[in-house]
Amino acid sequence: MDLRPTIRPSASTISKCALPNSRRFSNASSDAIWDWDAESDTMWWNDEFVRTFGLLPDEDLSNYRSGQWFKRIHPEDIERIKNGIQAIYRGSQSRWSVEYRCLKSDGTYASVVDRALIIRNTEGEIQRVVGGVSDRTRQKELEEQLLRSQRLESVGTLAGGVAHDLNNIFTPIVFSTQLMQEVESLDEMTRFAEVIESCAHRGTELVKQLLTFARGTPGAKVAIDMRDIVDDISKVIRETFPKSIELKVEVPEQTWRVEGDPSQLHQVLLNLVVNARDAMPQGGEITIAIENTDVDKLRAYFSVGLEAGAYIKLRVQDTGSGMAPDVAERIFEPFFTTKPPGKGTGLGLAATHTIVKNHEGEISVHSTQGRGTVFEVLLPVSDSTATDQPPTGEVFLPHGDGQLILVVDDEPPIREMLEHILKQHGYRVLTAANGAEALVHFADHLDQMTLVITDMAMPIMDGPSTIAAMRAINPRIPIIGSSGFTDAPATISELKLAGFMPKPYSIETLIHLVAKVLR
Repeated sequence: MDLRPTIRPSASTISKCALPNSRRFSNASSDAIWDWDAESDTMWWNDEFVRTFGLLPDEDLSNYRSGQWFKRIHPEDIERIKNGIQAIYRGSQSRWSVEYRCLKSDGTYASVVDRALIIRNTEGEIQRVVGGVSDRTRQKELEEQLLRSQRLESVGTLAGGVAHDLNNIFTPIVFSTQLMQEVESLDEMTRFAEVIESCAHRGTELVKQLLTFARGTPGAKVAIDMRDIVDDISKVIRETFPKSIELKVEVPEQTWRVEGDPSQLHQVLLNLVVNARDAMPQGGEITIAIENTDVDKLRAYFSVGLEAGAYIKLRVQDTGSGMAPDVAERIFEPFFTTKPPGKGTGLGLAATHTIVKNHEGEISVHSTQGRGTVFEVLLPVSDSTATDQPPTGEVFLPHGDGQLILVVDDEPPIREMLEHILKQHGYRVLTAANGAEALVHFADHLDQMTLVITDMAMPIMDGPSTIAAMRAINPRIPIIGSSGFTDAPATISELKLAGFMPKPYSIETLIHLVAKVLR
């Protein structure tokens, strides 16, 4: 891949007389320094590049091109990098900063930050770009440990509210199942069934949100609509916060997107609203607001780490007791807390500050004692202009043609329901309660078997062991995994599954995935 656009810039007007000396000095740096000439598409690297990342088999530093650099970028990061480069050519900025995963000669990926100075001619065309790559792998690992600890602390603070809400969800389910045994009217039966379905969906969403906060994700950055983050956290507030706290949400009809890690941005907003809740033990009002805004060059000049450009502003405001100036000055320090022992570790706002800085944003606090506190977060807008289209659900569910499917799950109700649903949609079904029983069915019906659907956590022989044994017998038969845990990407990748269904899932999800795999 070539960094340059279709229309190349004119001949460089940048003097190269000083290059030999500047490059010699750059070899003293601990960063991998690079120098790209736009006209010739050649890249120079200093000695630290080889020491840090090594050379790939097809790399030649004496004739290095931008396409060779792209081969080192992790496949999941390439599209984002391309969008950023296209934005540079369209714009006029003089600096560029990006995080990505860079391939090393040992086959592993390093988490790096690449910062560059963009040199343009008088017509604004890019002539040369000089930058430095810093290996932040170890720092990222330590930060993730801190953020994981703080996520678990945040979930712990919500535990009481979650238990209360789950009990409220379970109560109508218990009532409805008892009443369904007594009624004779089909309309009443349908009404109770709808109550059960509604409560089940509500419980599912609550559990998913908690798992998202507690487990986190690997850190992949995507284009995010902050309205979705606000909507998710608003549900948590309404479900788990005391009823004495009123929530006010202010969001425009359309907002720009930010580029970030969804799990970490959830954590930012969760930390801020939990902090607001704790500041109002007697109740009060929390306001969450987002808006599009611009940071001009003057504001960027007086801000640490901000570039001029488009941003999303997130505001969280409470009507609590407020903070004294000396407390507000230290609020983002790790382990600094005004809460009594056992009520907090002081990691929440420190983690929030770290996340915002890692997203090249800024967080500030304004507080008045007796009147409340306002936190404002600025996050840069994503270079990507792509918008996600909501999935259009199909009304018609495809039917099978008598294909034999093996269902493996240690929960009898799940096995029975899967067998019933699959048979209802034209499939033949065998069931097994564990991996050992499944292997017997698999071997006995090998010539007819078309698909296996298996749980991951089972007694006697778990899902991964069962899958490995089946692959040893016949690696061509596709396998769909399912689990109450939500680590789908890792599970699919490690076990080479044809698909994965986090529990609970709908009939539509099941039938569409089965049809897709067997297609």
